[in-house]
Amino acid sequence: MHLTNVAPIGFYNNEFLPVDDIKISPLDRGFIFGEGIYTTLACQEGVPLFVERHEKRLKTQIEELYFPGLNLDIEKLVIHLLEMNQLKDAAVYIHITRGVDRIRDHLPTAINSTVMILAMPWIRPMHAGLAKARVLADPRWARCDYKTISLLANVQSSQRVHREGFEKVIYHRDSVLTEAAQANLFLVKNSVLKTPSTGPYLLNGVTRQIILEEAKNHGLQTQETTLTLTDLFEADEVFLTASLSQIVVMSHLEDQVSLKNKPGIADLLFSLYEAKKLSYIENKINAYKFHHAE
Repeated sequence: MHLTNVAPIGFYNNEFLPVDDIKISPLDRGFIFGEGIYTTLACQEGVPLFVERHEKRLKTQIEELYFPGLNLDIEKLVIHLLEMNQLKDAAVYIHITRGVDRIRDHLPTAINSTVMILAMPWIRPMHAGLAKARVLADPRWARCDYKTISLLANVQSSQRVHREGFEKVIYHRDSVLTEAAQANLFLVKNSVLKTPSTGPYLLNGVTRQIILEEAKNHGLQTQETTLTLTDLFEADEVFLTASLSQIVVMSHLEDQVSLKNKPGIADLLFSLYEAKKLSYIENKINAYKFHHAE
């Protein structure tokens, strides 16, 4: 993902303060139960990319999980955090838990959510990446459409495949593909772009949404459908999408399958995504100038 160390200033519960001074209560329900959600977004030229989509998902999940409500302008907070850390290109991690309780109990009584935002310098990808993937049975729970902070299964999978010489994990449930450990999954077969249908077993990622929109706008045939291990191993191209890595093409699936490394639809989509980003950045910078001038 081309990340370096966390920037020195963070946001924690309505305060900007040194990251080393952030203190998390031992009774925070995120700390005790893993009861929290998060998002990671990329910032380019000081602009939080597609922040409206990230914020909408956070607020929707806060409501569905019955977390205490938030009244925060995420975009303004992120911009201020970037300025305080003198960052232009950054990865920003937004972490929200149900909050601090008085006792450790499965029934929550917390009245205020905990909010933490951290920034890290980010070197944005200049082209689609390449990686080797292992394919594993999906060990996660049944609500992967929530972007929760409970990532034990994802971390264990990633550690396992790294020890085996691979960089990425692609999950399946009874041979039906879901997503990757840290990204959404796309296949190309006979010039048709395919991705698993949304549902409880995968997150409808922001980059996934934009890639599908841009592909359709460009006239590519797309399918959101049920995909199997057979589809995966017979695909002409396999790639993953995420906010920071953007597009990463699978050069190998397991040890026995080597995919085409020549430019393909993934490279075209990377270019379309770049153009979408640049247009978004230009519009945002103009909007910031307008509001500043008022």
